[in-house]
Amino acid sequence: MKIQNNQRSITLFLSLLTLLAVIFISSAAYAHGGEKHEKKKDSVTQSEAGSNLQHGHDHEDDHGNADMRMQAGKKVMAPLSDFPNLHPLLVHFPVVLLVLALFTQLFSFFVYREALSWVTLLLLLFGFAGAWVASEYAHPHTTGLSDFAYKVLLEHERFASITVWSSGIALLLKIVSHFFLKMKLWAEILVALLLIVSASAVSLAGHHGAQLVHIEGVGPMGKHLESGDHEH
Repeated sequence: MKIQNNQRSITLFLSLLTLLAVIFISSAAYAHGGEKHEKKKDSVTQSEAGSNLQHGHDHEDDHGNADMRMQAGKKVMAPLSDFPNLHPLLVHFPVVLLVLALFTQLFSFFVYREALSWVTLLLLLFGFAGAWVASEYAHPHTTGLSDFAYKVLLEHERFASITVWSSGIALLLKIVSHFFLKMKLWAEILVALLLIVSASAVSLAGHHGAQLVHIEGVGPMGKHLESGDHEH
């Protein structure tokens, strides 16, 4: 009977991982909801081109030629060396994984306790690792920020720090609870509370990060980012 229960737990565990993989792949495939995107229109219309020909201006300017040559050499999937910083590529992993870890931890109180405990443990492990790498190893250093953008950055870093610490403590407690305490209720409740803090903090960090990029203009094409290892 015990062997059968273990086999069922393993089967459920693998099924959940497969389901999560399908969800991630589907989300990536339909991220834009089938919307159409148009290329940038030519800056010179036919009438303008005809007018230029009439006036003897039938050549393209040097800047336009240089820009076209530069665009022609680009790849649709840019190599990592082209990015001014790897933070945007790494930061999405803890956002997704830590939020999923919270849900699987909460579900484990009601169904498939052992199997979901394994899933939560792995999600929490990779979520914490992603948060640590994104905030420490791939932390972008800024320069020339406005006073308001700097305040937003400080809030972003504060919530990022809370994410790392809360997820790290939750991971340690989850390991103790899963392997040594046999998933005692009080320990699992503490893990859930820490995951609530972690999931909330990473969501708020993501909000402030998006605000920095899309509203304050920090990051696009390397704007306001230092290339060296300097403090901001």
